This record gives sequence, C-alpha cells and structure tokens, in this order.
Amino acid sequence: MTGVLDLRLTHLKKGKSWLAVPIFILMAWMAMFAGGSIFQNDDRQREIAEIQVDRTARGIAWNVEGKVESIAFSPDGTKVATLVPNSRIDIWSLQSPEAVLSILENVGRSEVVFGPEGDWFAASNKDQNSLQLWNAQTGEPLRTFEDPTRLVCFALSHDGRWIATSHGDRAIIYVWERESGKRLRVYESNDQAKCLAFSPDDQQIVIGT
Repeated sequence: MTGVLDLRLTHLKKGKSWLAVPIFILMAWMAMFAGGSIFQNDDRQREIAEIQVDRTARGIAWNVEGKVESIAFSPDGTKVATLVPNSRIDIWSLQSPEAVLSILENVGRSEVVFGPEGDWFAASNKDQNSLQLWNAQTGEPLRTFEDPTRLVCFALSHDGRWIATSHGDRAIIYVWERESGKRLRVYESNDQAKCLAFSPDDQQIVIGT
C-alpha cells in the first residue's frame, strides 16, 4: 500500500504544535518547571512529556501493483508518480484512489522525478543506460538520453533546461539540453559520481563519489 498521510506533532495537554524542538531541550524545561528530576515517580510530572502524533488529518492510499522503488511529488503537489522496476510507472491524483496514468513496460527503471512544471517526468533505465522523458498527462515518450556506458544517476536543473547524467565506473558526467537533446558538456574524473545535484541558480553541479 502506497499513499500520503498528513502528520502533525501536537502536545497532549495544550494542543499546541511543536516544530523541530529537540527532546533533550523539552526534558530540561520539564526538569526546571517540575523543581526536580523528571525521572521521579510522580505521574503529574511524567504526563507533561506526553507527546503524540496526530493521525486525524486527511490521507489517501493507493494499491500499487508491485514493489515501489521510487516515488515523487509533482511540484504543485497535486500528483504523485510511483515506479515499479520491470513493471510500470503510475501517476496518481491526491483526489482519487485510481491511477490517472499508467505506463507498462518491462525494463529496469530505478528512479522517477517530475520536471519543475509537473507536465513531464524523467525515469532512468539502468538496463539500457538511458534516461527517458514522458508527458505526465498523456504518457507519450518525449525524448531519450542515452550513452553506451552504464547509467549511474541523474539530476534535473531547477528550471528544467538542463539534465546531468553520470555514467560508467569512472566519473563520466554529461550535461544535456532538455529541449533539443544535445549533449553540451562532458566531465571526467577518476572517481565514480554516485549522486548529482544542481545549485539553486543552476550554474554549478555538485557530485558525490
């Protein structure tokens, strides 16, 4: 079962939201206000620390056929893509338990990512050393980026204009223009790039080896 659940941390006593407050800070506060150790056998002191996860918020679940290996939200938060290797890619709406789009294929895809506008998505195919773009509304293939060497990972620029891919046991990194499919840059290193990320202004690429 795959789905979305809204979670919110609330304090049992006052119903207030607690955001990113380390538990040891809460313990220190409780010790001061209790006038002694929080580990005393006084139930009134222990109940101050009672915190729960509020699971009453709206959620939705989808019955995905197969084991999901990659999942992604669309930028506008209205759709979710799920990828089951050697089986399918499904696009789901947060308003419906049924898939709005399904692409069935028997290839070894491993990751799915939406473009910045949410109208297309990218899915890697490590079996065929390629990255393919799809129309998120129709499921039509838009473009394929491929190389003879093994595809390791990829990253999309924030504006969606560029795509970086890492290939092979050596760090061969290509930068592609998405619209034309042209390879613009080639970078090589002795270490394999296992992950990539564009800087916020899309002028730099950081690599992890």
